[in-house]
Amino acid sequence: MELVGLADEKNRKKLVKAYSLGMKQRLALAFALVKKPKILLLDEPTNGLDPVGIHEIRELIVQLAKEKGLTVFISSHILPEIEHIADRVGIINHGRLVYEGEIEAIKSNTWIEIGGDFSQKNIVQTLVELGTVEILSASESQVTLRDLDNDRLADLVSYLIENGYRIFRVVRESETLEDIFLNLTKEA
Repeated sequence: MELVGLADEKNRKKLVKAYSLGMKQRLALAFALVKKPKILLLDEPTNGLDPVGIHEIRELIVQLAKEKGLTVFISSHILPEIEHIADRVGIINHGRLVYEGEIEAIKSNTWIEIGGDFSQKNIVQTLVELGTVEILSASESQVTLRDLDNDRLADLVSYLIENGYRIFRVVRESETLEDIFLNLTKEA
């Protein structure tokens, strides 16, 4: 009970029916851990919880995996939660495993978005003259480029400013697990 945060005197005196949903999730984890399993299977462990409860359960799962050496399988349709917890994912479509591997490997599609005022000069021409970037899209207010390392990105932004462009934001973006899931499971 201590491991899952329910060892306090006030919690031990409560009837289970008086437990909050988060406390019930913790209790279920405690029951699952009694026999010291090597593998833990969890179905929607954060379902129905408030943001604080979600964070607590997420941290508890990560802690159990690290400190107890557990392999934790989580079944969930809340993909942003999986991104916070998992280091590996499996994506199943119609009962068939369509992907299994490290989460970072499937999130490798990364790009740079630079927001600014590009209405006075041709940003595409300026970038082509620079010659070291791959342009994915461009408009009068934003240019999207294939990902660059931090040094090249800093040099590029300096170059744009030196050439009279006003830069408002620079953001590195990548596909979410939800984007990838939808691409892998969409109907042909």
